[in-house]
Amino acid sequence: MTMNKISLWGGLATMALVSGLAIPGCDEDSPVGNLAEKCGLVCEANGEVLAKGEATVGVPAVDGFFRAVANFEAKAGMVAGSIEAELTAMKAELGLEANAKPADIVAEIKAQYMLEGDLAVDFQPAKCEINASVTAEATAKCEGDVDMGKVKAECSGTCTAEASAEVECSAEATLKCEGTAPKLKCEGTCEGTCNLEAGGSCEGTCKGECDGECEGSTSSGGQCEGTCNGTCTGSCELTAGGECSGKCEGKCEYTPPSGSCEAGASAKCEAKGDAKIECEGKCEGEVTPPSASVECETQAKAEAEVNAECTPPSIDVKYQFSAEADADVQAKFRAYLVTFKGHISAIVAATAKADIVLEAGTALGEAAGDAVLKSVQASIEGDVDVAAAFGLKCAVQALPLVAANVEEASAELGAQVSASGKLFTELGK
Repeated sequence: MTMNKISLWGGLATMALVSGLAIPGCDEDSPVGNLAEKCGLVCEANGEVLAKGEATVGVPAVDGFFRAVANFEAKAGMVAGSIEAELTAMKAELGLEANAKPADIVAEIKAQYMLEGDLAVDFQPAKCEINASVTAEATAKCEGDVDMGKVKAECSGTCTAEASAEVECSAEATLKCEGTAPKLKCEGTCEGTCNLEAGGSCEGTCKGECDGECEGSTSSGGQCEGTCNGTCTGSCELTAGGECSGKCEGKCEYTPPSGSCEAGASAKCEAKGDAKIECEGKCEGEVTPPSASVECETQAKAEAEVNAECTPPSIDVKYQFSAEADADVQAKFRAYLVTFKGHISAIVAATAKADIVLEAGTALGEAAGDAVLKSVQASIEGDVDVAAAFGLKCAVQALPLVAANVEEASAELGAQVSASGKLFTELGK
């Protein structure tokens, strides 16, 4: 997944035509010498400082654009690095070379631990949240003098309130609660182990009596340590987001019958259907920035998206030992599974964030022309001061470098996303 330099930065040619705009009293071509430099108006070599977001032009929309691009590059590099680190660690643990392919990883696991058939992983999508308040703050900075009390973002999905906030959901949303406690009574989805009531159904691995067929039973007398196709009496290690009617040892999400959450539980508002709800916390879904100019809305949205937080999901692995696998090999594999699940879970979360970051980069590129070109036009019409006018000239000169940096960062991140995708294909996900 790479960005098209021509399509994303189409306004560049037009802006180049006005990049030589004159600066009254500080013209570089003045017969009395380089007055611009004497006025302290100097473009850094190759626009590197602006491109890194380490300098300001004096025009909020343009300064915000360069900050957002620099933030995108930093986050793209971090996410790419985290995916690469997990893949590298998996190879090293298996004794593989650094240039080993995803297919080599899966083949080596099966060979070392004497597995046959498919090694399949199952998981729910990573839970990603975007801080809606970041879009409001970024919009206010971009637009200039804006009353923050009147700048609100909207969420199409679920908005989790800040811990100290008292939650009141609008008519377009449903209140949801999430509690974390040992053996919490749960009538909803549970992330962890569910101690079922007698005869409870299990969507995961049953540890107890299975009234039905048990896949992977390791003991006699009706005790099951595997998938129970029936009802399970005992505990159940649920697949991600599995329903639990019993005691949940982990996170339980439920709809409170009383209309308010229990003490210690976090509260969130879940938008009904396609509704958008006002949000000042974290949004699991799409965030719509406060109404502003197109370039400011794009910057605000991108600033929030590149800082999205994605929670690694729980992983369920299906496997089958070959007839040659003795008890020692089986024990070693079950121990290795803990590490394996950790790597896969981290890659799933990082890949989910990568998708959000890459979309933000694309949107920034499409808005680049608007942010800078409109400001340059304003300077030509005399609506900005001398220093800002010169800064805009530097901004135009920096755009080619910015375009190249964004393209490179996107390509590097896209390559890691592709590598993780190939691994999941080999794992049968």
